[in-house]
Amino acid sequence: GRVHMEADNHERELQMSQARLLSQNSELQAAHHALASTEHALSSALLRQHSTFNELNATAASLKVNARKLQETDATLRTTFENLKKARSMLGARDEELNNARAQRETDERDLAAVKKTLLSKSAELQAAQKALNASVQEHSIGSLGSSKGSSKGSSK
Repeated sequence: GRVHMEADNHERELQMSQARLLSQNSELQAAHHALASTEHALSSALLRQHSTFNELNATAASLKVNARKLQETDATLRTTFENLKKARSMLGARDEELNNARAQRETDERDLAAVKKTLLSKSAELQAAQKALNASVQEHSIGSLGSSKGSSKGSSK
């Protein structure tokens, strides 16, 4: 009976060992599943990170292009501003020329008006002198006619 009992104990120990092994196997399978799941999550995260990195590179390239375009635009605006300053300066000079020309024209018109006034005055003086001369010539010719008649009458007497 003692051998039989030892065999039973041994059988029980084997069954308990087997149960422990099954339990550990089950735990190992669960751990393996968790590892596989974690590996999948890491792989997905790595792919997302790679995608994000590519997007950041594309954004950086786009920003470089935009920065270059902004520099070109800035240069164009500076050139345009300089051209506008030159044009404004030229317009200022043109305004000054026009103002000088206007002032000269006003001076010329005043001078012309003064010359007209002088000419009218001289013309009036000439007309008066002409009248005086005509009157003097008439008087002289009437007087000489009268004296010549008188002298002819006188000579006939």
